[in-house]
Amino acid sequence: MITTSIKAFSELSSIELYEIMRLRSAIFVLEQRSLYQDLDYLDLQAIHFRLLEKNQVIAYARILPSVAKQQVNFGRVLTRPSHRGLGVGKKLLHDLLWYLEDNYAGWPIEINAQFYLKKFYQDYGFVVQGESFDLDGIVHIKMRYQRE
Repeated sequence: MITTSIKAFSELSSIELYEIMRLRSAIFVLEQRSLYQDLDYLDLQAIHFRLLEKNQVIAYARILPSVAKQQVNFGRVLTRPSHRGLGVGKKLLHDLLWYLEDNYAGWPIEINAQFYLKKFYQDYGFVVQGESFDLDGIVHIKMRYQRE
């Protein structure tokens, strides 16, 4: 059974935080071969959105609301390799958008998506904003959620 966990940084246990950081490192640094500083202090103010199966993170996203801008961003989106192709990423994005609409109604939602995932995000209502760009050695594209 898949459950959802939504926690502020201060609510995460040391084990939960360790698992998040270990999985992010395995995917973004090792698998994608992108050498960058993942620990950027933004985690301290982020909301950590996790899908869990048997208390193990199977999908994750970091939400960064900006009260000053009345805008919300999310990133560090991942699916555990063992759960890819099973619809887990789709469930994560569906549940994440539902959470954002419920908690940040009317706020613009913007992301810097890896370019190869552009179509995936477009299928959920995101539209491209500008040209692609390099971010830590990986081509990204800025996208904005277009509400219906």
